[in-house]
Amino acid sequence: RLNAPWPELMSHAPGFHARYVDLPITAKAGTVPPSLWQRLWLSGPADIAYRLAARQQGQSRAKGPTVLVAHSAELVREAAFALMRAGLRLVTANLAPTVAHRPAAMDDVLLAPFRTFLEAWFTPSVVTPGMAMYRRTLAQAQAEYHAGLAAWAARLPTVFPDRRGVVLTAVSINPTSLALTRAARDMDVPVVAFQHGVTREIAATHDVTTCNFENTASDLFLTFNDMATTISRGAPFARGKVETVGMPAIYRRMSRLSRRDRAFPVLYVSTALMAGNINHYCGGVSDVERSRRELALIDSMLALLPHGVRYKTYPARDVYADPDPVLAALARHPCIDLFDEDTDLRYMIRRHRVVVTARATSTIGWCIMADRPVVFINHPDHAPLRPAVREVFDSGLFLFDWQGETTLDRLRAFLSRPLAEIEDDWHARRAARAILRRDLVCGPEGLAGRRARDLILPLIDGMPQP
Repeated sequence: RLNAPWPELMSHAPGFHARYVDLPITAKAGTVPPSLWQRLWLSGPADIAYRLAARQQGQSRAKGPTVLVAHSAELVREAAFALMRAGLRLVTANLAPTVAHRPAAMDDVLLAPFRTFLEAWFTPSVVTPGMAMYRRTLAQAQAEYHAGLAAWAARLPTVFPDRRGVVLTAVSINPTSLALTRAARDMDVPVVAFQHGVTREIAATHDVTTCNFENTASDLFLTFNDMATTISRGAPFARGKVETVGMPAIYRRMSRLSRRDRAFPVLYVSTALMAGNINHYCGGVSDVERSRRELALIDSMLALLPHGVRYKTYPARDVYADPDPVLAALARHPCIDLFDEDTDLRYMIRRHRVVVTARATSTIGWCIMADRPVVFINHPDHAPLRPAVREVFDSGLFLFDWQGETTLDRLRAFLSRPLAEIEDDWHARRAARAILRRDLVCGPEGLAGRRARDLILPLIDGMPQP
């Protein structure tokens, strides 16, 4: 992602010449692991029991139906443990088959929409190299699918010798995962997919990604809340059933952590993920504008607060060889503590009294469930909220719509107040926030893994009904 595609795209342009320069890349700081106590506390008994069982799976002599976990996540592990308690044998497998070759040719019908797009929006010199890039990308995906299909077709009969069981996965849309679904379907083994983050419920831009919804390539898709269920059921490519089971317990357990960081009571969680040479579908804001807004937040708001501020960067790969101007700005403000390690937010968010974040991404789900005052900045042109959920966000959280300098002034005034006052205002919104949490975030209370088990068991031949 660090190398731009211009040398290939511009290869047919008159007078274009490429020059290559070697640039040193400074590696990001490594992951700071949470303490053993934090991991055990947040994981909970079901997650711990699952991990122990996964380590011992090769020694199990249990017979009968099998639960195959292909891609793990919190809710997947809870459901798998509940199924194990119901008598299923656990097997974990995440194949990464080697692609030995690529298909010799791609059907021109598949490529026709890409040619139409390129001819409509780009200069003629880009069409031929652009089509070559599309063709190569699709051919690679097709090759990965066929390699995965061969690998899963060989593996699944050993996992399901009597064709009884279920596949659980948190990732159902990529070439190898699609191959798994096809191979399992050929054996009449159901595939159950799980939600692993709050996004489609709140993000307006997710309406253009319905082809990637989990229920397009699974027999059953289990969600956190009813809004996610409704949106998934209405997707034009929907295939499997969709049901609500709730959030995994780790989200609620997180709110019980109580250690405080007195030096930096305000936490800013950055979601300014740079696109680099691979654009995203979350809006039309360029990386330059993204950085400008982040710099404005730092210089004109965060650095001027009377409270200590910790700035948590987004845990992502480098997409530019250039130095990050945001990091340079933070270095100018010693009052802001830079947290640049790839430590998961769940392990640190409760240390702070107020959380500030932006954009409708899965990050906001963790912030809301941490039960700390949340200041949410909504960018109308970059990962914005769905219009239908804006009112409930405004009632349950502290919502600010991005309008440049005016918004910075309002944010600075609000966050300069005594933190106890902000906390009092937060507690006053408890009833509205309960509606927000129930409808758009965590869904029903209780054990989501057991609800998942009760929906999965009827899919398996010979299993007793819950």
